[in-house]
Amino acid sequence: MITQQELAKIIGVSQMTVSAILRGGTLAQRYRPELRRKVLETAAQFGYSRNEIALAVRNKSSNVIGFITQDLANGYSGVMLQGIVDAVAEQNRLVKTFSVFRGQEPSAETFRTVGNAIAEQCIGQRLAGVICFDIVFSEFLDVIGEKLGN
Repeated sequence: MITQQELAKIIGVSQMTVSAILRGGTLAQRYRPELRRKVLETAAQFGYSRNEIALAVRNKSSNVIGFITQDLANGYSGVMLQGIVDAVAEQNRLVKTFSVFRGQEPSAETFRTVGNAIAEQCIGQRLAGVICFDIVFSEFLDVIGEKLGN
């Protein structure tokens, strides 16, 4: 997979120029149409694909929303998840699901441990937001809210 830096070397421009043109928008309009076309054609020719992970690290957020529920098999949770998936897809976002405590009655300590683990995953993966749905364990929700900032 080719990087923006490699594309810039091939074209003979800076990586910043390639980045601006590939992002599009008003910043890209500052460049000559011939250069924009050359960058886009070269990117397509070499199979350039934006590195979403690097972008998430740089922006401190990804295009992924977390959905945490106790039971995805629950009919209403499935309906809710489908609505969320449809809504975020319109914004070019994705949904990562977490199904926790399905059919279990864990201890308060387990709620905190699992809550910490899921919160760390959300932070580490730079999720843009988290939706908790149909979670009845307050200890779990307290940890999630504390770690992720409500």
